[in-house]
Amino acid sequence: MNAPTNYKELTDLVGSYRYSNNSDGSIKIIGDWETKNIVLVTTPILKPNSTKFLRLQCHKKIKDNILEIFTEYKDNSYDSKYEIRMIGSFMPRHKMWNVKNSLSIHSYGLAIDINWDTNPVGKRGDMPDYVVALFEKHGWSWGGRWKSPLDFMHFEYYKQ
Repeated sequence: MNAPTNYKELTDLVGSYRYSNNSDGSIKIIGDWETKNIVLVTTPILKPNSTKFLRLQCHKKIKDNILEIFTEYKDNSYDSKYEIRMIGSFMPRHKMWNVKNSLSIHSYGLAIDINWDTNPVGKRGDMPDYVVALFEKHGWSWGGRWKSPLDFMHFEYYKQ
């Protein structure tokens, strides 16, 4: 399965849904698309100072891909070099929380943000090259390679 490269391929992969806008840039999905498509994934990566594993919600069609990424991350001992403290994925909203923008890929469960406190939008953060390479190896794009805005926390299973 390859990452979609346009809106038609995106909706062919994950389906489409109707939604209503909220004033804060988030959306409310109408119908049962979310319950039929979004799943909870438990990664093999422990939360810092915890015995619990990091979890995220994503589209069911990329669950195995995400597990492969984080299993390889753990197997390569990347977790001892770069600590993932924060991880987020499915978030139904417009890009940059602006209702004038199109929907974010997070709205389809096809994007992951990592350590947003140290990888802010527009500023080079601390995301290691080997983490970027791992995601790209598995078909993901990195927001740190965009022309604008640079989004160093962001990975998405979508090729723009």
